[in-house]
Amino acid sequence: MQRDVRPTGMPPEAVPVALVVFLGGIGGGIAFPIIPILGVKLGLPALLIGWILAANRVTRLFANPFTGVWIDRVGGKLPLTLGLVVEAVATSTYALALHTSVPGGLLLLGRAIWGLGSSAIFVGGVTLALNASSEENRGRATAAVRMAMSLGMPAGLVAGGVVAGLASDEAAFWFATAVTLLAAALAWALVSDRVPSAAVDAGAAARTPTLDWRVRFVAAVRAAASADRRVQAVWLVNLLVFFSLQGVLLATLVLLIHARGLSLVGLGDQPMAGALMAVMILASAAVTAYLGGALDRIPSRSGLALPGVVAAATGFVVLALTPTAWPAVVGVVLMGLGMGGISIPLLTLLGDLTEEARRGRVVGIYQLFGDVGGSLGPILGVELVTVVGFVPTYLGVGTLLLAIVPLLAWLWRGERRRGAGGARQGFG
Repeated sequence: MQRDVRPTGMPPEAVPVALVVFLGGIGGGIAFPIIPILGVKLGLPALLIGWILAANRVTRLFANPFTGVWIDRVGGKLPLTLGLVVEAVATSTYALALHTSVPGGLLLLGRAIWGLGSSAIFVGGVTLALNASSEENRGRATAAVRMAMSLGMPAGLVAGGVVAGLASDEAAFWFATAVTLLAAALAWALVSDRVPSAAVDAGAAARTPTLDWRVRFVAAVRAAASADRRVQAVWLVNLLVFFSLQGVLLATLVLLIHARGLSLVGLGDQPMAGALMAVMILASAAVTAYLGGALDRIPSRSGLALPGVVAAATGFVVLALTPTAWPAVVGVVLMGLGMGGISIPLLTLLGDLTEEARRGRVVGIYQLFGDVGGSLGPILGVELVTVVGFVPTYLGVGTLLLAIVPLLAWLWRGERRRGAGGARQGFG
């Protein structure tokens, strides 16, 4: 039986979730671009600066599966609120680092703490959106929250630069702390949970002895291995997308700009890279806004992701071959369209495939796969462009993205054959 595809409008419970994750993104965006320059000013070794920047992703790799289980037990509101509080603690740690004899250690600690908070915010925000929606408006709810996450970071980049320029780096850190605490207060006051199984799970947990964290980790790995193959396919697609767009591209774009002398209106290498990344994020947000409504008008989710794969792969080809700046802008626009065009349909499909009581852990593992790809991408990307050059590297990554096409075609055939109603409860 095919689901009813008549859109029913944005679920009201998703609106405050989008607001608070947007504010949380602003807090993170304020701090991130300051830290590399601050590390140089403080005389920190380059290797330590790199570890500081990567620490949040490392801690998130371990946190994501546990965050998902936690959300399935208590609902998304508490983890989302506490995640914002933890991020506020992290940004205040950055400010305190300026007044100690071990600033590098405190910055590293702060970034590690920030990773724990961001895990709760991403997994909690997406799970709340999925649980607040029905099959008829899930695309809009998912798109609203993901677009808010995407736009919060560039808004924070601008705000952080303004505050740091007018006042100081420390003032920017405290401003980020204040914005994030405001988001936490709004999350607690405005966000509502729709997780009927939470009370049942909490009661079961009270009767069950607490397991060692290693036992929980092994259980999470086994659950992921035994999950429905369609869910596993979505996780794998997310790994490839993060590896290419959030990993290889993010780490090597400034190197490409420097090597080829790409510039617009006299921008230097780093400002040019920042401008291109902002263009990519805006393109992703634009296609996300469109797809939210489109997904609620058609019976198949995965079919809409196919053009996104083609756009992202074409973007890498354009960027590989471009000798001037304007084609590079076209390339990153295509990548942005692809990033939003792939992730929103598949996140929405995850909601269809997964029963409500297990969505937290499914989204947690989805984010885990993304962070694995986002961690491997910079390591391999920088090494590849150094050894073989930009053209083979970018063409190779574009070809790798095309490996997503058979997975999406398989998912699309499954949706067509069974319909979303028969495809639910895909996580074992």
